[in-house]
Amino acid sequence: MSDSEFEDIDEKLQELNQEVSDLSERCHYRTMLRVANEAKRLARVEQRLMPYMTASFHVMNDSRNILQPAVGRDVAIELITLLESEDRARLFQPNLPEDEYQRTKWWLTACSYDNLAVNTAESNGYNSDGMHQCITDGIQVCRRTGKMQCISCFREYATDVYIAADDLDMALHHARVGINNKDPGPHDRRHVGAKDSMRILMANGQVEAALEMLDLSWKLSEVYHSPYAGRLDTYLRAVELCHLAGCPEKLDALPKLLSFEEGEVYDGPDDAVIIEPPRDEFPAHFLDHDLAYAFVENCRGDHDAAIAMIQPWDVLLREQKCTTKWFEVRLRLVAIARLTDKMPRAQALARPLQEAAQQARDWVTLRRLERILDESIPVTPLALCGPVTIGPFADKTTVTPVVAIADDVAAVENVIEEQEAGEDSEAVATPLGEAIQEFYGRMIQSGGEPDVLAAILNDILAVSPDTVTHLEDASQLMHVVRFVNIDESRATETWHWSEALTKRFPQNAAVLSMQAALGNHLRGVSDGALDELITTDRLWKQFRESLDLDTNSSDNFARAGSYYLEEEDYGEAERCLARGFRLNRSSGHLALRLSEVYTRTDRPRDAVAVLDMALREGCDDPDVAWEAAMNAIHTEQYEATLTYLDRYDALLPEQPWSNYYRASALLELHRPAESLAALVLEMQFNPDLTYHVLVLRASALAALNEIDAFRKELGEVLAMPLSEVTYLTANGLQKMFVRLWQSTRECVGQDDQSLVQLETRLLESGLAPNELFAVYRQPVTEENSQNKVNFYRCMVHQPLDERWLSFGGQLAGEEDWTAYDIPWGVLAHDETEAGQMAMQWQQRCFPLAAELLGIEEEGTDYTDAAGVVWQGYREGIQPDSDDEDESEIE
Repeated sequence: MSDSEFEDIDEKLQELNQEVSDLSERCHYRTMLRVANEAKRLARVEQRLMPYMTASFHVMNDSRNILQPAVGRDVAIELITLLESEDRARLFQPNLPEDEYQRTKWWLTACSYDNLAVNTAESNGYNSDGMHQCITDGIQVCRRTGKMQCISCFREYATDVYIAADDLDMALHHARVGINNKDPGPHDRRHVGAKDSMRILMANGQVEAALEMLDLSWKLSEVYHSPYAGRLDTYLRAVELCHLAGCPEKLDALPKLLSFEEGEVYDGPDDAVIIEPPRDEFPAHFLDHDLAYAFVENCRGDHDAAIAMIQPWDVLLREQKCTTKWFEVRLRLVAIARLTDKMPRAQALARPLQEAAQQARDWVTLRRLERILDESIPVTPLALCGPVTIGPFADKTTVTPVVAIADDVAAVENVIEEQEAGEDSEAVATPLGEAIQEFYGRMIQSGGEPDVLAAILNDILAVSPDTVTHLEDASQLMHVVRFVNIDESRATETWHWSEALTKRFPQNAAVLSMQAALGNHLRGVSDGALDELITTDRLWKQFRESLDLDTNSSDNFARAGSYYLEEEDYGEAERCLARGFRLNRSSGHLALRLSEVYTRTDRPRDAVAVLDMALREGCDDPDVAWEAAMNAIHTEQYEATLTYLDRYDALLPEQPWSNYYRASALLELHRPAESLAALVLEMQFNPDLTYHVLVLRASALAALNEIDAFRKELGEVLAMPLSEVTYLTANGLQKMFVRLWQSTRECVGQDDQSLVQLETRLLESGLAPNELFAVYRQPVTEENSQNKVNFYRCMVHQPLDERWLSFGGQLAGEEDWTAYDIPWGVLAHDETEAGQMAMQWQQRCFPLAAELLGIEEEGTDYTDAAGVVWQGYREGIQPDSDDEDESEIE
């Protein structure tokens, strides 16, 4: 093929891509998808991978706008395969342009995972199997590829997941995080956070708060990456909200919505109208359009007109398997039937909806449906989750406005129904109740003595399952036996006893859940001996069965979630623990376990949110307050840190470390005098450990510009060998030293001997912060901006001699080292310069000549100043060891 033919093909693909972009901007999605598929076809025939993937992105991203999420899901799967496997990419295009492929991977990978999650959720339900895991996986992909701005997309997805999970508090948290994004980037999505916040507040009946959020959503639509699409969506939300609030006149302040046909003849100012696309081009918009204007007809009392508008969508969405959207349409049809006193019709419409929602585990749909069918609760055509206080559908029995999202279904969802017959929540006498309480008492008094626990186990197993006639007795026996069976000697016997007991109550959720928890415990104490008898598949299915039998038991969800967390199935753990916490907001156990999921999956702000909710609901567990404080300081929420530490100190006063973290937060808030006062208390309550106090005190004195006192304190810090500090991790030490280094520079200046000594200690210990090296690199100016540099990783070998034993930079646990290897990150013009720079800095780390082991180029053509960028973690070498190190600093 000639060069001109190559150029013709590329030009044609560029033309098609430009046409796709133009059509997308106008929301002409059906035509756009036809053009995008034509571009895909041509790119495949001509083996042009990048144009193929670009066109596929548009198909994947916008198929749901024409109500075809399954198409978008399948394209997302294909794209992920091409992006994650270079071999598959080269099968598509053998002469793959490497640089262009890498750039495409950077911008498209996270988008593909996001679209896979969203399109799957639109088809199957946002709380269906695997959907919670997509949040964690997606955020990890963003971090792996470096496309951090796409985390906001997964926050939007998480909002919908938590709405479906009927946890509007956490959904609102995710939406607000989206609004508060400090770095929205070129694709500003704060509008989505505001729109979702408005949607959640309205769904919960908080109409006044939703109206305030409407104003913000409209404002942010102007900076949304697609202002036209943002205005279209926001206007329809405004139609529903303003009519719900009884103030439709507020719509007069917005541009007028015109149909495409009306827009064809309109000749007024552009900013006075919003012209819709043709109806067939954007079906998802017109679904929302018809839902909104059907509600207007409801407000006017013309319910037949409302039904006529949305009934066709009920059929279409079910055929297209748009499950999430079908739930919404069917809920509104059921609500209208109830509103028009057609309860048999409402119940008939509700049955298939209830079955589908249970299969999708869409708890919010089930709660909304329950409210509709409860004739004691006033109903609205929108099938809201809570009562409204203003407008035509206001609940006259509600005398105060809702000020925070809270559960309003009290009895049904928050009571753990342990009895199939539905007993009162008060304790009831059971045949074995006194004996079981005696078991608990003996267990508490045992002090963990194996012989005493064995005797209790004998007595429990002596209770024949055939004699257990009451459900509560079965549940409690299954519970207590787990805590006295501490080794494998009787694990098999205990399991067979539990099997016989479970057969007495085969369809009881609590018994099944407790037996599954017992089975997991017995697997643990038997060191693998029971793995074939009690399989993980059995436990997984049994926990799932218990949750299907009772969707409102926080205890069952807690047990299942803890099991999945132990198995490192973080998605299922999150789904279960989040549901359990939704049902019992004051549970410290659930809050801590759920926060552990968020911590393990690198979502500390979510951990803070859930712990904060528990504390606000009256949780008095000091561990909850402590973990909230630790996560808050980790996410630089310093005022919140002080609040949580106040709560912790009130629950558990005069504890070590509390005032250290208080002092740290106060320093970050530029309150050094108060920080010093907190450190006095830390010394009082933690007198045996002083190094962390010395470091913070030096930082506070520097911040107060008390130079003489600072120099004295810094001298004490430098005089103490780091090898004696055994109670702080390398990461903890580095965080303290970063603060101290910054305070020292501000206090005494760059050339002061105190700063030189501190920097030397940081280099010697391998704890130098990246900010230290930035100071020594010359900034980029107009004169040197054309000097491109490359990034190199230089590995250096540092031998050690007898001076290491008393060396100030030796950390605890490193005393046996005879040498260490350490990487340096360097920006330089070539390898020679990079190696020289790394070796120059290494000379300050130990008074013995080092050896340059190797240099790897890891990036090219950076517009930046040459110099060392970072000092890596060192890997120790001990006598008679190879290159493996068991003392690596974490």
